[in-house]
Amino acid sequence: MAKVFGIASFEDDNSVAVISKAWMCENNLEIYYPPSGTKSIKKLVKKNLAPGDSYTKSRFLNETYEAAHTKLNDATLTSDLSGAEIGKRRSIPTSLPSFPTHPALVMDSEILASSNAVNTPLDNNVEQEVAVPLSDTNQNPEIIYYQPVDDNNFQAEVLRRLESMSLTLQEHGRSLAAITEQIAAQLSSVRVPLTYEFEVGTFPCKNIESLRNLELLLTRDAWARKKMVEILRGCGGGTIEDAVDLMFNKLMTEEVAELHSFKGKSKKTAFLSYVELNDALLLGLQCNTKIKANATLEALHLAIPKTLKKAADRLRTRKRAANGPIIPTINPVDGEQAASSNSIA
Repeated sequence: MAKVFGIASFEDDNSVAVISKAWMCENNLEIYYPPSGTKSIKKLVKKNLAPGDSYTKSRFLNETYEAAHTKLNDATLTSDLSGAEIGKRRSIPTSLPSFPTHPALVMDSEILASSNAVNTPLDNNVEQEVAVPLSDTNQNPEIIYYQPVDDNNFQAEVLRRLESMSLTLQEHGRSLAAITEQIAAQLSSVRVPLTYEFEVGTFPCKNIESLRNLELLLTRDAWARKKMVEILRGCGGGTIEDAVDLMFNKLMTEEVAELHSFKGKSKKTAFLSYVELNDALLLGLQCNTKIKANATLEALHLAIPKTLKKAADRLRTRKRAANGPIIPTINPVDGEQAASSNSIA
């Protein structure tokens, strides 16, 4: 498995460092970092060693090792990160760099009058050749003429600083994007509806597949579970068995109930396999003020097999009634044989 690294941001001194993802907290938003003065941080990072008890927490930005290097460079406005600097904290500039002033704006008449060429330092880093006055005596003495200035160095410095600003803004943009993604992920997992409603036609379940889908929905959605308990609680019933009968009538048809047994005997589906439905049934019983004192898991497990058997018996009774009474028939041949036997006798 490839080792994964990232960028840690330290608010106490506004610095950043490449760290190991083994130091990440469970909330994926913070990391542990060795205390000040810890030796061989580079080795700790590269080996993905687990954090020690003395490590402190800091904000974490998720990245691969290569991207972490890039981000660290961008964040500190530098272009080099040697292996010795892995894990070490590096300061982030608190402000964007200032721009140089064009040579034509830094000159005054005294400088022009006393020098044919002036080298003006640019932020103590870049020297630039400014415009110089012409000394042609044929020109109007009341007008100072200037020859074109070579501002290549000035342009190069401006571009360099623009690049630095761009890198800083990119890092800020990535940080904001990471924060936005984390917030969106957290909000997407929290749904707070005013009321939860099952789709029309959900109850009673008319086939075993719809019952399984209901179980899956309850497994995934806490609000659906809460609504399921509310529905089952409203079924009523003065005894545990009566309440379970009414709940099953709400949940499924007798045709679906007949396909189940409590523990899966006779090659039927075990109703115990519906974990969330069983929990909802128990909570529904415990919310029934008439029977909550006796609403235990054991009582529920005693009532469910009886409810399933009664549902199967009712279904068989209905089927017999639909088929009509059974009338015995007489084979004509057998009748003739019987008549002939009687005559011989």
